[in-house]
Amino acid sequence: QVVNILNLLSASLQPMVDSSEVPSRTACLRILAYSVSWGMGGLLDNEERSKFHIKFMEVLQARGDVEAIPPCKESETIFEYVPDWNDRVRSWKLWAPMEWKAPKRLLFSALLIPTVDSVRAEFMMDIVANLEQMRNPPNFRSSL
Repeated sequence: QVVNILNLLSASLQPMVDSSEVPSRTACLRILAYSVSWGMGGLLDNEERSKFHIKFMEVLQARGDVEAIPPCKESETIFEYVPDWNDRVRSWKLWAPMEWKAPKRLLFSALLIPTVDSVRAEFMMDIVANLEQMRNPPNFRSSL
């Protein structure tokens, strides 16, 4: 799970590194909250995600990092939100599927209608797949 968190965090921060952008504290906290949530709770079912959300929000509030908390309504959790990658402070926005337009020639067997779940999964696969991977593990030399 730690590897998942670090991969999501690295992939989310990579565009800022590439453009030499220094993210604000709020942006860093939101990206970290997003990465921790999906890295640890992404494979949980909805009931367990809700429990994770409640506990994680308690931890963030206890630390005083309320700017990292998305504006969730009653039945929503952090899993329904994503940092807005076009906003410098990475404000939270609801995940939303793109508007689906029927193709001119409709093949039922190849039909894929975007849903919130498929949009989230595709987004996370894309950012992690585009992350530069190191083939060799780091080599640590002893100072002795």
